[in-house]
Order: sequence, then C-alpha cells, then structure tokens
Amino acid sequence: MNASVASAKTAHSTLNSCLLLFAIVSVAALSVAAEEPTQSLTSEQAKALAVDVTVRLIDASDQMFGSGVVIGISDREFFVLTAQHVVSAAKPFRIRCYEPRIANNSRVVRDHSSVEVIAQDAGCDLALVRVKSGIPAAASAILVNSRKIFPKEFSKAWTVDWTGPAIELANSPEPTRRQARRSNDAMPMSFWVLNTPSKAGMSGGPLLSSSGALMGIASGNSDGHAYYVDEAEIASFLETHTVNSPKSTPPDGHGN
Repeated sequence: MNASVASAKTAHSTLNSCLLLFAIVSVAALSVAAEEPTQSLTSEQAKALAVDVTVRLIDASDQMFGSGVVIGISDREFFVLTAQHVVSAAKPFRIRCYEPRIANNSRVVRDHSSVEVIAQDAGCDLALVRVKSGIPAAASAILVNSRKIFPKEFSKAWTVDWTGPAIELANSPEPTRRQARRSNDAMPMSFWVLNTPSKAGMSGGPLLSSSGALMGIASGNSDGHAYYVDEAEIASFLETHTVNSPKSTPPDGHGN
C-alpha cells in the first residue's frame, strides 16, 4: 500500500476528499464495548456471527457493489459501518441482510431501501449508514480497542466474504498492524494487513477477531495484501460522529 491503496474495480477504489459530515447523531446503540470476551469462537460460532452482522450494499440494478457490518441497533432503525469509497457516489442503494427469523429451515434475507449515509470521512475511508426499518437486524458487531484490551485476541482474524450466494469465512493468522496512506497527500492511518487480497465486493466488510470482535473494515488491496482500517481508527470515527456514550447490543452467545 506504500503511497496508496491499489484500486480493484469499484469495490477497491482510492478516493481522496475532505471530511463530510451529514449529521451528528445520538446513537446509544452503537456497539463499542468496554472490554472484549477472551474466549475464541469456533468456526461455526464465527460463521453464525458473520451471518448476523454482515450486510450487502445493492444498487438499483440489483448488483452488489460493497459490504458492511451492523454496528448498532435502536428502535426501528439500525446502523451500518462500511468503507467511504463504496458509498461516495451517493447513488440510491439498498442494504441486504439476514433477519433474525427462520422460514422453511433457512434464514430470511431482506432488502432495506430506507437508507441514508449520515457520516463519511474519506481520510479514514469509513462511512456510517442509517437504515430505518421496523424489522431490526439480527445483531450488531462489538468493537474494542485492541491496543489497550486483550491484544492477544487479535493474533488471529476471520475475513468475511459475502460476494457469493452464501457468507464464507477464512481464518487469517497473524495479521500485522501497519501505518499507510490511501493517497500521496493523505495522512498516515492504521491498518490491519493480511497476506491475501480481498475480493471486489468485500470492501466495507468486517474483519473479526478470534473472539468475534470487530477489528477492521476492508479498505483495499496493495501488492497482494488486503488492508483493513483498524479498530482504533473506527473508534475515533464513531466518537467523532456520535454524541452519546455507546453501548453494545451483541447477539446471544457473542460477547457481553
């Protein structure tokens, strides 16, 4: 990634613009936890969590153009964190996610069209989307600061890929933290770097720790490596764009 994150179709483009704040929201449901559970998830538990919290961004042609992760749930709305370059064009889009309910022995997938990008920052490549719906998301991811709390839990990571018909997980051992720039004139920021690139369409999707905490958002690829905006940058972005102390809303069996 040296000077910039390499482009890979729309899902891995490199953008550089000023901070755009559409609304400072009071979101008590944003899932920033005071501490992280230390027990590692099994692959089955990690898959169940990924299904609960991962979303697709769908355009007017019913094509997937990016991913995201549910980061908070409140009354008749929920909030999705994604990559800023995914939503920067501001075209109409829908959020597709799994409902909590099951029908015909399968989880129900629903599209939500009442969506609004309420904050975005090209500098850290993050955006916050509000989804208004009477049907809530199944669960929200939990974010912690690994620099202060249980850093050993971040020695392994799960990548989440919903570019195909079903969500797929891959175990990525020993992710490394690195300072990099998204463009030549951008400020350095902190990324998790993985040894394998992410696919087009995974941008905005989550990187989960071994215990299921949100540790990164897919931002792009460079030199065969995937770059994920790290949890410290995410926490800073959320603190800038929320005014209430957040609380976690984890799914049953995941987190505290």
